[in-house]
Amino acid sequence: MPEDDFIPLMDTPIMQQPIEQGAASLLPMQSPKPAVRDADWGGALLNSSAQTRNLCEAAVAQLASGQAKQAFDELAPYWPLSKEELTRLVSQTQAQLVQLTASYGPIVGYEWVRSRDAGKSLVQHWYLVKMQYHALRIGCTFYKPVQTWQVHTVLWDDQIDALFGP
Repeated sequence: MPEDDFIPLMDTPIMQQPIEQGAASLLPMQSPKPAVRDADWGGALLNSSAQTRNLCEAAVAQLASGQAKQAFDELAPYWPLSKEELTRLVSQTQAQLVQLTASYGPIVGYEWVRSRDAGKSLVQHWYLVKMQYHALRIGCTFYKPVQTWQVHTVLWDDQIDALFGP
């Protein structure tokens, strides 16, 4: 592929890092923020892993329709990130989707690939967002510290071969 057509994705996706290092690492240095509590999320609760898959799919569906802001709006009530961090993620995602669709054609759909648990406190859902000439993988990881689930990590990249892994 000619170098002019190459669109680099981030080597390490923003939210593949732990929450405190992820999106915050893109912002100017700030003093640490207090932990976000359930009450700060407007009372939104995820009580089952099935609900986490439904939430992830709703966000992927929005992203696949070109609506990055709406995708993050779906996740925001369950994700302990500041509004500033989410706004930055939306902006970066929108810009990268414009570049990707210009190079790889329009998004033509999405599909669920798999879900897996790691113990009783982690669940991860993987989706494929299909473009005319390429695809993206999107993963949502949820963490249950006590009784309810919260978004821990959202990852998207073009490493579709990784979907064949264990």
